[in-house]
Amino acid sequence: RLDGRHHRTRRVPGRLLVDPVTAPTMLRILVANIESARTRPELAILIDQHRPDVVIVLQAYRARVWLNGIPGYQNWQYRGVEASGIAVLVGSTIKLKRRRALRMTRPWIGPKAGHKHRPRTYPRLRLQKAGHWVRLLPVHLPTHNNPAAQAESLAAVRRWVVAVPNVFSVAAGDWNRMVEELVTLQLPVLTVGKVDHAVTSERPGTVAVCRRLPTPDDCHGWGLYAFDLETVAR
Repeated sequence: RLDGRHHRTRRVPGRLLVDPVTAPTMLRILVANIESARTRPELAILIDQHRPDVVIVLQAYRARVWLNGIPGYQNWQYRGVEASGIAVLVGSTIKLKRRRALRMTRPWIGPKAGHKHRPRTYPRLRLQKAGHWVRLLPVHLPTHNNPAAQAESLAAVRRWVVAVPNVFSVAAGDWNRMVEELVTLQLPVLTVGKVDHAVTSERPGTVAVCRRLPTPDDCHGWGLYAFDLETVAR
């Protein structure tokens, strides 16, 4: 049932129960890791097709100029070597009330070249659509070869998700963990890829669905998450 009264938030990989493009009460969040590219024409096509309310772009270090030019969206992207890795495109359907940062303290080592990186910074946003407030945290956790830094991020993200129980909260992005490894969070999880998930606050009755999107071969886990804000508010 999709009336919101008896429908629990749940993981729905690969299929969509409610069309997030046409349902006006849906908050639609598109997430894509662009692997440090300067441009991704494939992503621009998907944005134009689906017109999500918010686009989370990971590994966006070199794409600021291109992202600033995406029509109909404002790019909120911190500056700095590490902080600029996450960009958030906010569409005209959304009112942005607040933007702050959740800053980690542990540096981490890259899995390929072994370079040392500064601690992760995750943008914290408070958004409003159709009169409903939502807290959003885009994330890109350190890789598995950094257990201390990854554990710090997991703990900090969980604290953030549950910190404001009267406002629906979503943390979405690249967790560098498979969905089975997130059970310790004890929170609802939706997944569109091997390590690509959204974690939400517990709201029984919420309609929350997702689907995978076409992803370039050198990327992973592009997906669309949709949350019915009317059911969240009940």
